[in-house]
Amino acid sequence: MYIAAVILSVLLALITVAAGAPKAQFKGDVVDGLVAKGLGPALIRFIGLLEVAAAAGLVAGIWWEPLGIAAAVGMAVLLLVAIGYHVKWGDYGDGA
Repeated sequence: MYIAAVILSVLLALITVAAGAPKAQFKGDVVDGLVAKGLGPALIRFIGLLEVAAAAGLVAGIWWEPLGIAAAVGMAVLLLVAIGYHVKWGDYGDGA
């Protein structure tokens, strides 16, 4: 079970870094879409940094479990807020 948790933690961290790094650098199409919806540059960078920090916490959590748990909870809260924001704007992933 430990091996599966490590593999899933690393995979989730890689995906989260891939999503957060462009926001932290304020580059890419996703950033343009978020600016169009009214988010400011500072908030977008902050969200990106939170995503990168969560990814680092997931990887560090392999060695120190409380940090991994805190990172996972923080990431879940961040994702729930993001879902709420996208629902507010009517972004349902239909390409419209």
